[in-house]
Amino acid sequence: MLFLFSLFLFFVCSSNPVEIDTTPIDTEIKYEITNVGFFSPHMERQATWSFPPDIRICPFSPVTKEQVIKAVSWWTERGYNIGIVTQGGVWGGCDGQRAFGFITISLNGQGFTMDGHLGETRFYRRDEIIIFSEIQLTEEAAQKERVLEHEIGHALGWLHINKRDHMMHPVWAQGGYLDDFIDLRDESSPAATD
Repeated sequence: MLFLFSLFLFFVCSSNPVEIDTTPIDTEIKYEITNVGFFSPHMERQATWSFPPDIRICPFSPVTKEQVIKAVSWWTERGYNIGIVTQGGVWGGCDGQRAFGFITISLNGQGFTMDGHLGETRFYRRDEIIIFSEIQLTEEAAQKERVLEHEIGHALGWLHINKRDHMMHPVWAQGGYLDDFIDLRDESSPAATD
């Protein structure tokens, strides 16, 4: 069993988007790691949660619980359901293990290559359902507005949207608080059908 678990961790920690086969003896489970540094071609979410995810802030995260709650409220004001926000401890994805049902937030250097970005997010999905997400931030990211909101957007399944002043714009200096296409309350939004 320990061998299978070690093999599972090896594949899950891969930094490239790949399909993972973690087939136990009697069931078939597959999920895909999605590195979200790409543009969304149709302004559609790449995947969604089947329930409101909880957010776990790791002890070595550069952001506070208050900052995360503020960022989460930006998304809940747009119709997204997010569970509770907790901070501290080593469980829930902060101990190197995968935290199914959680969005974990930690400091960069925990296995992601930041390539000069303020933050990086990966979500892991089975078919079109997200099963967990990981956000890693730089120390600098904690001091900049919109970074958390942007990365939480990725953790909710959104890729980059190439519209100036948009929350999901890939370049921080060109981003803003526009929420076109991603506001679930807007009936004209493609996201409203989720």
